[in-house]
Amino acid sequence: MHLEMKGIYKSFGPVEVLKNVHFDIKENEFHALIGENGAGKSTLVKILTGIFPHNGGNIFVNGEEVHFKSIRDSEEKKIAIVNQELNVFSDMTVLENLFLCKEIKTKTGRINVKEQSKLAKEVLDKLGIDIDLNIAIGELSVGLQQMLEIAKAILLDAELIVMDEPTSALTDKEINALFEVLEVLRTEGKSIIYISHRMKEIFQICDRITILRDGEFVITEKVKNITYEDVVKNMVGYDLGGLFPDKPYIKLGPSLLRVENISKGKLFENVSFEVHEGEIIGFAGLMGSGRTEIMNAVFGIDPCDKGEFYVKDKLVNIKSVQDAKKHRIGYVTENRKEEGLFLDFTILDNILFNNLKKFSNRKIIDHKLSSDEAKKYTDLVNLKFRGLEQYASELSGGNQQKVVLAKWLANNPQILILDEPTRGIDVNSKKQIYQLIYELRKIGIGFIVVSSELVELLGITDKIYVMHEGKMTKSIINDNLSDETVMKYMMGGTDNGESE
Repeated sequence: MHLEMKGIYKSFGPVEVLKNVHFDIKENEFHALIGENGAGKSTLVKILTGIFPHNGGNIFVNGEEVHFKSIRDSEEKKIAIVNQELNVFSDMTVLENLFLCKEIKTKTGRINVKEQSKLAKEVLDKLGIDIDLNIAIGELSVGLQQMLEIAKAILLDAELIVMDEPTSALTDKEINALFEVLEVLRTEGKSIIYISHRMKEIFQICDRITILRDGEFVITEKVKNITYEDVVKNMVGYDLGGLFPDKPYIKLGPSLLRVENISKGKLFENVSFEVHEGEIIGFAGLMGSGRTEIMNAVFGIDPCDKGEFYVKDKLVNIKSVQDAKKHRIGYVTENRKEEGLFLDFTILDNILFNNLKKFSNRKIIDHKLSSDEAKKYTDLVNLKFRGLEQYASELSGGNQQKVVLAKWLANNPQILILDEPTRGIDVNSKKQIYQLIYELRKIGIGFIVVSSELVELLGITDKIYVMHEGKMTKSIINDNLSDETVMKYMMGGTDNGESE
């Protein structure tokens, strides 16, 4: 398929979100579409797939001008999208999900399960996927669910597939499996629009790259003719320098939180760590190592079976979220859309809901106080927004993450847990969040950072605790650490060079 989008313009009322944007993709091409959060990528894709109408410009498919008014219109032109947020119904079977709203019927109007199963098996065999079509899709890993979204696109006979952050929640093994599937699609002449903040992947699999900035087209170039530094500079409009700001030296204060020998069933066992005033500690480990489960225990979401918590050297009970908040612990969860935000509520509401006591006077909301405080903390996190009444769903991923940070900062935490704090956000927003962490450590906040990106942990932490299969294999001062050293312990290695 040859697709051209010329001079695309889109506004929401007086707000211009796309201005004279150009994009094209050729047959059998993998084309990266990138830009900072809020650059206009999602809006452009929603126009391409018929979700949003455009206010100006033209779209051509194989030389013919098209006007998409719905997703069905774009699907009829063999265009499909695999969204970052998976579109699955967990309690329904794999087969039901694959043919949802596109069921094959018999002459009598019944669903032709036999024909659907035959077609599904053919596609899954092509993708190297061997699963029971009759199990609930919710029982499968995120990686397999992602593969099934691609299978849906193939069942539509799509010639152009848009992939939006397809690897953001996948393990390294699942990413490798995905890339093998993409190579199968390449051999069949499919075209892929690949949206990702992971530069390594873009340079590995894409042929060309188009960069948007502030709703405008910046450049299209062959990947082999552009450097990582060029990409970042074009994304942000200036030379960003290194990803990590200079880490300020501070003298660590007394202990804020000490965790001793906590265990939870088979999830984790005898885990101990400590964080001081102004300290940034990191948790490294592969998927399933127990990192997030430990954080859920510390925050009282899923209390541990045994072990002790000390806040400022005082033994405390943390059996609920209320207990954790009472001890001024905040938690920026890994899944901001489902656990961190109420997307259908305003920015002000999201900050307010987490701080009702602080913003109330005799159980009545003090609207001036809540607005003033919300403005204070949205300014602190450098949020880009139209106003406090803007809905959280309208914000880019990076700005949604900043709202989550703002709501916890308004709660006056002394300890902040950050689980995958920069997943799915652009390089400039990442740097802003790192800079904010550094500023907050100066006033004594202690941070616990969980991240799947080793470069992130190596870049910002003072100390790294390494997990493997529910056990802590090592705690290491982060003084010129190499990723190879940390990875050895993540894989279960010991100081003797052996695996446990």
